[in-house]
Amino acid sequence: MNASLHFRRRFMRTIIMLIGTVVVSVPSSAMAVQQTASARGQLLQKSASAVEPSVANATSRNITVRLYGLHSGDLVNIRPKGVRLSASAGSLVKTPRINERAAPEFKLPYDAISPGPPLPDSAMEVTPAAVTFLRPAPFDGTVFLDIEVPERSRVQVFVDEELVLTARLRQPLAFRNGEWGEGALGISGTTVRAAMPLIGEQGLPEQSVYDRSKGSYVVPFSKLQVLTRTRVTGEESQSVVVVVQIDETGRVVKVVPLTNAPPVDLESNLKQWRFVPYEVEGRAVPVTTTLKLTVKKK
Repeated sequence: MNASLHFRRRFMRTIIMLIGTVVVSVPSSAMAVQQTASARGQLLQKSASAVEPSVANATSRNITVRLYGLHSGDLVNIRPKGVRLSASAGSLVKTPRINERAAPEFKLPYDAISPGPPLPDSAMEVTPAAVTFLRPAPFDGTVFLDIEVPERSRVQVFVDEELVLTARLRQPLAFRNGEWGEGALGISGTTVRAAMPLIGEQGLPEQSVYDRSKGSYVVPFSKLQVLTRTRVTGEESQSVVVVVQIDETGRVVKVVPLTNAPPVDLESNLKQWRFVPYEVEGRAVPVTTTLKLTVKKK
């Protein structure tokens, strides 16, 4: 077994362990607010009824998410589903280990990613219309938060009192290091995404990752240079989050909105944008990025 194969197997064991931990530790919840037990690796989980079951249209609901003290690498995943407002929070840490069953040449110390200590009950509050999360300080490791909001509700997200999003979500969104991206469908996926930067430090690149399903490299928007952009306007002031595919010449070839009610001319507008071609090892390549726009009312 070569070193590369050994690392990939260790990486898969880490992911399986994380997923398994979440599946075992997250209890099913009714409408009552609740907290999990305090055993290591279990989640702080709370929920509240956001709309009455008899109310069919939730478009008038406003949900506020307030986040305080996030650190670099912390992950917040927000996903639309059902009629409840619920949130789960946990942590991940690195633990020095040595694989005793490996061949002698591979018995080297490494940092395993494992569930961290539970978050205190005071770190999170959930009401029928709001989630407030205060990251404990000091608190080692990476913290992740998975929030389920009612479908079609209008979500406002504040980070340290700065408004960073106002939108109705069409698909899950993830927030990390000041940028929005495609989110996870459930708590297990959120946990795996939260672990990626920690695993990346061990040899897996977090940026410029080739996504075979998209046929392009996935790159954070902050790593791209915009040559030409046009102003986006709409019928209402809102945030619009879109996945943008850019070819090797820097032209936008596909636009996929992740939020509801985007401006009707959003795609044609963004296809007028031009980017500096993104290079990998000196060669221009197609890329996919996630972009948040603030739409101004016409």
